[in-house]
Amino acid sequence: MKYKEKYKTGMIFRSKKYPWADIMIDYVSYNRMAENSYEFNTFSIINWHRANGVEFDKFVCKRKGYDYNPEEDGRMDFRDKTTFPYPSWGEMKPKSMDAYIKKYELEYVGMSDREITIYQDDEVEYSSGFKNK
Repeated sequence: MKYKEKYKTGMIFRSKKYPWADIMIDYVSYNRMAENSYEFNTFSIINWHRANGVEFDKFVCKRKGYDYNPEEDGRMDFRDKTTFPYPSWGEMKPKSMDAYIKKYELEYVGMSDREITIYQDDEVEYSSGFKNK
């Protein structure tokens, strides 16, 4: 392995300044056969979702001009509304994740207690995600 696989499934990142930007990594796939850093970044994937859904919903409602009317669990029902351009989950490359963490002043705070499944772990690829419930 030539390049650092610094993001792992289950990592949680939080921001004191932007709590709506908190994320949890729920899947990673790294290309271990990359010949250079460009290939490693291009063919490696990090999937994430919002770790603080209530704060994300409040932020989106404020920015989009929606009334914040949460359900019992504190989350909004966006079925007939859009959160665009603010995604509640997504996929990034390692360099994009680095930039996102820097931009929103995110700090690593620990790992999720959910069970993780390793899908592949060999010299060609590493991939892992959360085990289905």
